[in-house]
Parts: sequence; structure tokens; C-alpha cells
Amino acid sequence: QWYSSPSGGATAFYLLEQAVDSVDSVYVDDVLQTITTDYTVNLTTGLVTFTSTVSEGTNNVKIQYTKGTGDRSKILGQKFCELFNGATDTRVCLYGDGTNRAYYSGIPYTTGLPSAEYFPDLNVLDIGDENTPITGMVRHFNKLMSFKPDGNGAYLTYYNTLTLSDGTTTAGFYTYPIDRDTGNDVYGQVKLVNNYPITLTNGAAYRWSLVYSSGTVDERSAKPISNRVSETMAGFTWDSVITFDDPFSREYWIHDTASDTTCIYSYVNETDYSASYKNNLWFIYTGIDATCFVLFNGEVYFGTSDGSLMKFSRDYRSDNGS
Repeated sequence: QWYSSPSGGATAFYLLEQAVDSVDSVYVDDVLQTITTDYTVNLTTGLVTFTSTVSEGTNNVKIQYTKGTGDRSKILGQKFCELFNGATDTRVCLYGDGTNRAYYSGIPYTTGLPSAEYFPDLNVLDIGDENTPITGMVRHFNKLMSFKPDGNGAYLTYYNTLTLSDGTTTAGFYTYPIDRDTGNDVYGQVKLVNNYPITLTNGAAYRWSLVYSSGTVDERSAKPISNRVSETMAGFTWDSVITFDDPFSREYWIHDTASDTTCIYSYVNETDYSASYKNNLWFIYTGIDATCFVLFNGEVYFGTSDGSLMKFSRDYRSDNGS
């Protein structure tokens, strides 16, 4: 808490809470104070008493205290993240605990800089009804798209400012639905592919777009792109599916770890990068024992179920010697 010492000074400063566990640090004019020598603490009443009068100042007394265990476990229980703050990527949005809530990071007053370690209590996004979870988030242009299981649709969040009752302004995030039915069924696997979000639902891959035309936005575009591999994808175990985008080769991967089968979408002709989605080719690979993918220096690596690290390349004429 920050306090402004009144005209004439003061010695007694009350915390907002009583029965606190500890007072961890006390600063006056940014100088760390020493307990007993400079101040005393009553944990029961939440009273910090200085041994001498604190001179007048604005926010010149800073007291940090602890009460309870907080919600650290709730934040650490989130499985996925997305970066978003309107047109910039200065906040971290965490989600994936099976609820409709996402938690976004704040900016500490002490530094005024973005931090991925600070999640204020009220920085919460409630996406749709509380009975269905958020399954995916992705920033598209200057908006944040959130998806829920099929039949519960997609939502759009935009950034603005919010004026508090004391006249100060803070970040405000406003969410509204854009599609009632089509969503995403596979947790954390929404990918931004060639600047288009792709979701997986109803056994198919859907490409989304926010289309700007004449100053208006058409947010209804969700088009299936996987019709030609629908028979293969129908056999996927959706809880075991992971996705990966290789922008260097212009390939989007849908990999079923249960069957080691991969459907790869080649979304740009390699000799004409302006022909986005015009070639629209699909390839099917079998026998790829991959549990995760990573792109490093323009090359694809994957981890296997036995803990090996493998490289996927056209330079090789065998599968690890086979």
C-alpha cells in the first residue's frame, strides 16, 4: 500500500486488512526502514507506528505486507498463454484450467513496466458462460480471439481504457461474441497461420479472418479448409492432437500423437509467396512419433515418446536409419 503523509506529518498508518501474517518492508521517501528502530507493527490491528513523525508527502510511505497464501496456485494452474494488449504484446493472458476465465498480467507501480510476474486480483476476463471452458486464445490484428468447445462459439476482446471512480484510468478489456456455434475443441492448439487463426472442431480445421472493408469489420468468417483430409482426421483422437506452424516452409501441421499420423497443409506456393492459400495442398504422413515440435533456425525439430530429439528434413532419406 502507498500512503500520503498529511500536512504536519503522522506516525500511525493502518493497513486495509487486519490479522495480517507479516509486514515485509516499509519505505519512507524510498528509504528502507528498520523495524523497532524506525517503526513497530501490530499484526492483529494492522497498525504500523513510526517512532518519529513522517514528514508530509504524496505516496511517500510504502508498506508491503502478507496475509494468507493468495491465489498463486490459481495462476500457476493455467496451462496456456497468449500475449495481448491491443496493438501491442505487453500483457500475458493465462488460461487453460478448465474454466471460462483468463487472467492477464498488470503493470507494477514500482517500475511502470510490463511484467509477466504480476497478476492483480481483478485482472480477469470472463469469456462466455461459466459452464464451458476457454480452449484457445490468439491475437488477430489488434483484437484477442477466444474460443470455446464446438457449440459454444468464439469471442472477440478489444482493448480500451476504463475510468475509475476516483478519476484515474486503467486498462479495460471488452468482450463480445462473434460466432455462436463454431469454436475450438482441442485445448491450446489454436495457431495463427499466415496471419489467420486456425481452430479444430467437428473433426475439421477452420480458418478465421477479421475482414476490414470500408471502415467496418466482418468477423463472421470461419471456413473449413480440411475437407480433402476429412477421412483421415475423422480417425484422430482429439485429446491427443497437437498443432504446429512452420512459416519458413509455409506448412501447418495437425499431428495425432495417438496414431503418429500427421496432416500437413501447404498454404503458400513456395515460388510465389503472394499467392496466399492458392495452392491449398494437403499431405499425409504416418509413423511420425512426435509429442512436441519446435522451430529453430528455420528447421523443424520434434521430441519423441522415448525422449529423443529428432530433426525433420528433406535432407534425410530414412527415418532415423529405417
